[in-house]
Amino acid sequence: MDFDPDAQVLFERADDALHGVWAYFAFAAASYSCTKDSDLVSKLPPLHPMTNDWSRAYDPVALVAVMRSTFPYYHVRSCLIAIAAIFEGVLADFWELLESRNIHQAKGSNPDYKPRLDWAFDRLTKTTYGSQGMLARLDQNRRDVDHVRRFRNCYLHNNGLYNSKYETTALPIRGKFDLHKDYVEWKADQTKPCPVILDDRDFDKFYKAHVELLHQLHDVIQREDCGYTGTGYSYRDQGKAIDWSRIMHGI
Repeated sequence: MDFDPDAQVLFERADDALHGVWAYFAFAAASYSCTKDSDLVSKLPPLHPMTNDWSRAYDPVALVAVMRSTFPYYHVRSCLIAIAAIFEGVLADFWELLESRNIHQAKGSNPDYKPRLDWAFDRLTKTTYGSQGMLARLDQNRRDVDHVRRFRNCYLHNNGLYNSKYETTALPIRGKFDLHKDYVEWKADQTKPCPVILDDRDFDKFYKAHVELLHQLHDVIQREDCGYTGTGYSYRDQGKAIDWSRIMHGI
């Protein structure tokens, strides 16, 4: 029996999109590391075009100087926002596909990301997909994916600063959830705002967690809801080499 084609399309679309974020992350980081400040300044526009009617004067040299120090964590920030959006989207797509077939779900009727993650995390308890190491990482991967959701909320709703909701809105996995050490320090002394600052290692960990959970959730849906009984999804079996042009163009 073949994979259910509709579920496979949703999975592969999200998987490709995650590949695309990684490609952008790696390319931009490499470009940042080998570009001279003077070259950057010469390529920047002379004015900041804010709207169709307004432009503001700015100092390109000052901008480059600031971006040199902030680019690494702002780059991580932008890419994690993209990853969270992709994962939120595929959960909505999976849930709506199953509901359209009258395969009603016990959770997830609230379309917000947190309830849909809670639904997906419950479904993932049945996964048998992946290596022993991948299965052993299931709990931590779920914590990491929820952690990115909470980081994203800080980025989008609190100007990239920690607040109490970062902790109070966590989805515990087996009674546990992660807190960044910077938040723990800020919680003890809230006299100064504390920005979310993550690095390349954080991006690598969170990216891998989303990819692994996506593959496992797809496998659960194929087996539990679509009747699939064959071997798990494999790029090799699908004859799916990395085609960066196709991935980056979304086709």
